[in-house]
Amino acid sequence: MTFPGTFEWMTELQDRLLIFPERPPSEVEWEELLTRLDLAPRAFHLAADGAGGNPRVPHVLASAYALESWFAIALRELQAGGSISLDFGYTPGTGGAEAVREGLDLFSALRARNFAALQRRGISVWDWSAATKEGGRVTTFQAASAVVEMDGRHLAVLRGDVAR
Repeated sequence: MTFPGTFEWMTELQDRLLIFPERPPSEVEWEELLTRLDLAPRAFHLAADGAGGNPRVPHVLASAYALESWFAIALRELQAGGSISLDFGYTPGTGGAEAVREGLDLFSALRARNFAALQRRGISVWDWSAATKEGGRVTTFQAASAVVEMDGRHLAVLRGDVAR
């Protein structure tokens, strides 16, 4: 993925997944992860509002939405024991304030669905896993943890915490 101020780290989903354990150490870590998934849309709204005319905002939101779309597909495949690709299909976003609002709304709605899919199933989701098309396996905890970590990276760009 490239856009003004290239962020190669956004393309490294496979590497991100591998830094997390297959299962959470306890229910506490799982609950914390769910809380972070739930709070992200509000954080994105606040960060985008505070970003002013930063030309990176539509790109970051397009990346976040692409990742969230991947996560929705991954959750279905994880539950079914299927297979997933680790390419989350980012396409650069463009547009002004209207596009930013639409991007935030799309991201928020999809995140709410993904969050609900995880929360209502309890800890049984810990057992979900899928093969990756790139080789290897991924679990629900690894996928959700990588998404949360990448949320933080996206938010850092929106907040201007990343060197330009």
